[in-house]
Amino acid sequence: MARQISQIIDDLISNVKELKRALDPITRLVEAFKSGDGPFPFKTARRAGKGPRTPRKSASLGKAAPNGGKAIKKAGKPNAGRQAQGRYMGLVRNLSKADKAEVKKVRAEKGVEEAIKVAMAKKG
Repeated sequence: MARQISQIIDDLISNVKELKRALDPITRLVEAFKSGDGPFPFKTARRAGKGPRTPRKSASLGKAAPNGGKAIKKAGKPNAGRQAQGRYMGLVRNLSKADKAEVKKVRAEKGVEEAIKVAMAKKG
């Protein structure tokens, strides 16, 4: 019994060594990429945080962009009111008609935050 276990362990050790030898080229390639000495030592070009891009003139027509060359605004983060409205709508969507009516009544009287609390209680 002990001989069989030691033979199995020896087989496992030899398999691990064989696997290491097979993976050695891949390991060297990964290390080369990490250090930057591999076949692709250059860095990719990245656009620095310079703000929004400005539209370019049309090459074929020689005219400015439709917005008059003004910078394009990025979409801002939704404000707290919009977030509360989204939360409210998500909670009310799955309620029964009677529960929806009650939550809508609370919203009309006390506001969205109170309606959200009621809707969460109804959701259970």
